[in-house]
Amino acid sequence: MEMDLNDEVKRLTNAGMSEFIPMAKARYAEEKKLAEMQFGWEISEHRFTEKQKLEFSYGIKRQEIIADTRLTEEQQAGKLQALRETYKLEESALKIAQQKQLLETKRNWISAAEYAQEYYALVREEILNTANYSPEMKN
Repeated sequence: MEMDLNDEVKRLTNAGMSEFIPMAKARYAEEKKLAEMQFGWEISEHRFTEKQKLEFSYGIKRQEIIADTRLTEEQQAGKLQALRETYKLEESALKIAQQKQLLETKRNWISAAEYAQEYYALVREEILNTANYSPEMKN
């Protein structure tokens, strides 16, 4: 990657476009950071908890957006906002799934009424946090 950057700097200098060298260096720095994050994911994913996987995946996707030189600032801001919204939804879904697993574990120690009450509270929370459900289903 360093060789690519050096070649790009030489090309810009030879073409008389030295004012673009800082942008080229910044782009290569973002691409290098992305490559390092992706490598870290590939070698460590199997050790992560679901929450860590979600956070690491978010970081990589965020870096992909930042490193994408084809996007305008407005497009980049829009994609980052959509990514944050998606992350929040996935985080909520993960939390509910973990709570359901805990409830299943508690099932042997609580009454059927307590189980039903907790289970349907989780289902209601899941419905409220899911965009696919219609407003009528949420009420």
